[in-house]
Amino acid sequence: ASLVFVFWLSSLHADDRPSIVVPDPSYTGADNHLTPVLLNNPDDYLHFALSTENLCDLLRTLKTPEIYRLSFTASVYAGTRQTNTDVTLCKQRDLLHIYRDDSIQPTEYLLAGDTLYGWLSGQKTYRSFPLGSFDPAWLAKLPSLQTLSTLDASRFEAAEFVEQNGIWTIRIAYATRRGLSEICYVSLDSGLVIQSETYDRDTLVFSLQVSDLSLDEPDPSVFLLPDGTNPQ
Repeated sequence: ASLVFVFWLSSLHADDRPSIVVPDPSYTGADNHLTPVLLNNPDDYLHFALSTENLCDLLRTLKTPEIYRLSFTASVYAGTRQTNTDVTLCKQRDLLHIYRDDSIQPTEYLLAGDTLYGWLSGQKTYRSFPLGSFDPAWLAKLPSLQTLSTLDASRFEAAEFVEQNGIWTIRIAYATRRGLSEICYVSLDSGLVIQSETYDRDTLVFSLQVSDLSLDEPDPSVFLLPDGTNPQ
């Protein structure tokens, strides 16, 4: 059985405050659940009395894969016009490769340590930038679990468990710094966002839908710079 630790709901009265059991994130023992991409067992979470107040505590317990390949389509809406960008992320521990294919020019980015490299796909020249406080998830257009788990609780509008296409997720609605409303679906299995929508009032302005997720080791050449060298 998985090791567990106990959170207490601060929102309940002391005399009826139940203990809430969630997986211990430090536990690395074998998990025999048959779900294909299972870093977290959804059954351990679905009884959790989820609220906007304790959401961040729960998100911090979710494990995310150190190695994966993920593909999704990001769509921007302006009136009747829709612009799609196909994105593929390949992650291998501290390396993250981002491939973006839009209607203008495919571009690639490689995050290695504290440096971000960028280049036009098919070209040998590249530029490098110090990462600083920049969140590569913004570049990929995919909200990260780390970003969501550090949001101020006052920005959350709703949090609930929802089943999406056979996958149990946490549906999170929150206000962005630009005054927009964003809804993200975090997979309980993988700890990754698999769908998101952004609204300006009631108008959909952005959506994201993951189409493929693999935990197989990516091709090592993906993490090379366009001139064939390793990032320094």
